[in-house]
Formats: sequence, C-alpha cells, structure tokens
Amino acid sequence: MTCEICTEPYRVTLEHRFSCTFSKVCACRPMGYVLEAAMLLFCLTCTVVMMLLVGPSLGDGESSSKLTVWTLFGITVLMALVALKKIIGR
Repeated sequence: MTCEICTEPYRVTLEHRFSCTFSKVCACRPMGYVLEAAMLLFCLTCTVVMMLLVGPSLGDGESSSKLTVWTLFGITVLMALVALKKIIGR
C-alpha cells in the first residue's frame, strides 16, 4: 500500500482482535431477527396454551362472549403468523 500523492509506502500493522460480547451479538441484525422470531413464537405459544386452558370454561358462558374470545384468538394467531412469515422472509 502506497500513498497516492507521494507514493511512499505505508507502514501498517494489522491487528485482528476478536471480541464476542453480549451487546455485539444482540446488535447483529440476523441475531435480532432470530430474537424477534423467538419472542413471537413464545407469545404465540402462550396464547395457544391460554386458549386451551380458558376455552373449556367458555362453554358455560354466553355465546357472544365465547364468540368474542375465539375471534380475538383467531385474529391474534393470524397476525402472529403473518409477522412470523415476514421475519422468516428476511
């Protein structure tokens, strides 16, 4: 490597330092996508488990409240799946 103006060679010493810290790993874009997907899957799993636990007790209540809860559950699952597809598509 030489200077473009005076054509003197550069005296360069290259040092390679490897540092793997938690903040650098989490700041990495692909790792951020993985964390987003993991959080989304966790929330989706919690929602499904909640509906499995709450769903049977809805049978005794009003049909309008049952329909409302299942509609909200369906919308939540649909939105989570769309978001997951976008994350995986990145």
